[in-house]
Amino acid sequence: MFAARTNMTNRKARVDSLTKFEADYKEKYEEAKSHRVRVEVLQVELSQQLIGKDKDLAGKDVEIAELQHLLHEAQENLEAEKQKNDSLEIDLAAERVKAETEEEACKVSQAALNVAQDNYSEVQAIAEPLITDLGGFNIMVLYCKFYLECH
Repeated sequence: MFAARTNMTNRKARVDSLTKFEADYKEKYEEAKSHRVRVEVLQVELSQQLIGKDKDLAGKDVEIAELQHLLHEAQENLEAEKQKNDSLEIDLAAERVKAETEEEACKVSQAALNVAQDNYSEVQAIAEPLITDLGGFNIMVLYCKFYLECH
């Protein structure tokens, strides 16, 4: 009997131990289940955040592409303006040379005009007395013509 009682006490202790183990197991199982639900919720939230971030990144990619296109256009416009500016600078330099050449030509023309005026004055000074003398000669020539026509 004593052995049976010891056996029963041992079995009762074993049942209590197993019951406690089962309770601990159920508690840990429920805790793990709760963690699993939280992890699944977090996964859904993170997935939604990732989808949102992917959309944001896609939008940013589009914006970057547009900005790159605008930058490329601006660079092309800048290059065209630079070429236009260079062309205008070349034209301006040519106009300056032309103006300088025209100034030199004007100075040469003015000097030639001054020489011509001086020469004209000298010729006029020499020719006036001769023209005065020729006036009498012209009258004689007219008289001679008249005489020859009449005879």
